[in-house]
Amino acid sequence: MISMKTFMNNSPMTRRTALGAFSGAILATAVPAWALSPSEAEAVVTKMIDDINTQVLGASSQVQGVAAFEAALLKYADVNAISRYVLGASGRGVSRADINKFSDAYIGYLSGKYSRRFGDFSGSDIVVLSAQKVKSFIKVDAQAWLASGTKVNVEFLVSDKSGSTRVFNIFVEGVNLLLTERTEVGALLEARGGSIAQLTKDLPTL
Repeated sequence: MISMKTFMNNSPMTRRTALGAFSGAILATAVPAWALSPSEAEAVVTKMIDDINTQVLGASSQVQGVAAFEAALLKYADVNAISRYVLGASGRGVSRADINKFSDAYIGYLSGKYSRRFGDFSGSDIVVLSAQKVKSFIKVDAQAWLASGTKVNVEFLVSDKSGSTRVFNIFVEGVNLLLTERTEVGALLEARGGSIAQLTKDLPTL
């Protein structure tokens, strides 16, 4: 049983440096498709949960908690794939530089939002139950037991398509968090006339 007390502010330059290093690591250590095993995916999810528990929920301040959550995203999540997915069709034809700027801002936005939401799980436990191949990825099933005794089903979707083992989506009680984010980002873009540049500028204040 993994304590979740549980469950998905560096400067932009720091985030850009980290993303650059991450991309370099992908190029240097690319692996064949299906090199990832269910046990390896389960291990990554377990480590992510442990980091969130000890470094995010155990942070001494909200600012430190947000920074720790951002570090966990950079370490365990496929942030490039997530950023492109939430932009949907709006991201097609956009330059890599502009996508990178959006990704930097979006990581900070997600960290602020979800570090607060995950705080609702303080005092709960999460149990990783099993992992299995589904299509081109691996699904890791888990259950979170809140302090109130309520059970919450959680699914982590993990892939090594980027060349490194990364979580690319989470379902909580059947709710697709990645799809939810895509819908929300779509609404934010619509309110800004479809301008990714303007949304990138506004994200730190949302």
